[in-house]
Amino acid sequence: MQNECSTGKTSLDLVYWEQKPYVFEDKERGEISGAIPEILRIVFKACCHKSPNISAKLIEYPKSLKTTIDQYSEEIIIPVGRRVGLEKSIFLRPFVGSVHSPGMAIVVQRSIPGEELLAAILDSWPIVIFIGMSLSLSGIVMWALDNRKNSEEFPKFFPIGVFEGVWWAAVTMTTVGYGDKVPRSIAGRLFGVVWINVGLVILAIFMGIITASLSSNSLEQVNNLYGMPVAVLNGSAEEQLAILQNAEVHVKTSYDELYKSVKSEETVLALVDIFSTTQHSEYYNTYKLYVATVLGEPVIYGAVLPKTNAALRSCFLSYQGNHQLEIHEILEKFSKTKQYGGDNSSSGADYFDGNLFGYAVYGMFGLFLLALAVGLFWQYYPREKKAQEIQNRKAKQDVSKPDQKTVKTNLEVNGHQRNTSSNCGEHTERLMAAQSAELLAMEDELKAFRKNWEKNFRALQERHKQEQQRLFELDNLGYEM
Repeated sequence: MQNECSTGKTSLDLVYWEQKPYVFEDKERGEISGAIPEILRIVFKACCHKSPNISAKLIEYPKSLKTTIDQYSEEIIIPVGRRVGLEKSIFLRPFVGSVHSPGMAIVVQRSIPGEELLAAILDSWPIVIFIGMSLSLSGIVMWALDNRKNSEEFPKFFPIGVFEGVWWAAVTMTTVGYGDKVPRSIAGRLFGVVWINVGLVILAIFMGIITASLSSNSLEQVNNLYGMPVAVLNGSAEEQLAILQNAEVHVKTSYDELYKSVKSEETVLALVDIFSTTQHSEYYNTYKLYVATVLGEPVIYGAVLPKTNAALRSCFLSYQGNHQLEIHEILEKFSKTKQYGGDNSSSGADYFDGNLFGYAVYGMFGLFLLALAVGLFWQYYPREKKAQEIQNRKAKQDVSKPDQKTVKTNLEVNGHQRNTSSNCGEHTERLMAAQSAELLAMEDELKAFRKNWEKNFRALQERHKQEQQRLFELDNLGYEM
């Protein structure tokens, strides 16, 4: 492609890979589209006063940008991104920037609050052990100080007393204060004052560690990629930045691979051009990702020209400097999207989609159902068993009744009815004699009680009479009563 304007050539030979909104294939019209091809058409027409015929060849995202540039030496290669300050040339070929991108988006997984909280608690296991040891020691000390004067609340039996002491320490440290265990001794109360303050400090440390852990897991304030596993597209400006900041770079050759590496936790985040993220809503929904923040690293996207196109480059730069508003309108036209992927909100289903919080909830629900079933079985099975036993006993009695009638009939036939009646009469006489003896004994006890009561009553009356006489004598002697 040499001296297009001077030779009358009206075609632009492009080699491109898809990267919305900069360049992509319009399948409805069957031609190349995007912000950069549109800008190239306008610039070519302004510089050469002719409308160009664009011949475009679609290739896969290059595994090596240098190899692609060397392979297509006579074609215009788009879209190529360069960090601001490095946009004059690339691999000894002129580069013209057409679209200025304000920064790079950090794309991460959507967070699950419950999962992050559980992970933070698990990460804080040293302080949890420290709290357990502090409670145990405090319980032992309280038992030692208070069991002598307060053995009812802190029993002298060591295991039970220490258990009660640990319970008191836990309730006191959390400032709940049920009041079921209270130190009575002076030493115990002084230690209680100390433990209240120490417990507050320990809880504050624990909450601070959890808060710090939750904050450290958040990537919304990231401004440095040092040491982080980062996914980037091969040969992109994002790769350059990740290398400069000494990140653990994972190079990918497609957006699908890029986002899949974040979802699979191969990498912590993906660096993506901020305008490209507006076209990736389907990836965010599929892999549950979102834009956490934007790094203020400006990037220029444009075209790599053949070496002989210095005049076209000069014309392009001149036109771009004078028509910034028109270029921004073109970019806005292609960067609009129906759905934005920058929200970290999680739906209810996300809480149970194969994560630690979901497993914990499922486990708790299973334990609840198991405990409920055991409780209902424990409550109702004995009653049903007893009811069944009663029914079985009645059934046996009903079955045995005809046999008893038959036996009774046989006894009557054999002349045993008179003996049975006489036996019942003798038993009744003995029972009545025993009851009469009991009534006589109770009557004797009542008489003895009455006699004793009358004796005590007469003694009390006599004593009262003597006291009245004494008071009368003291009054006559002149004592004021």
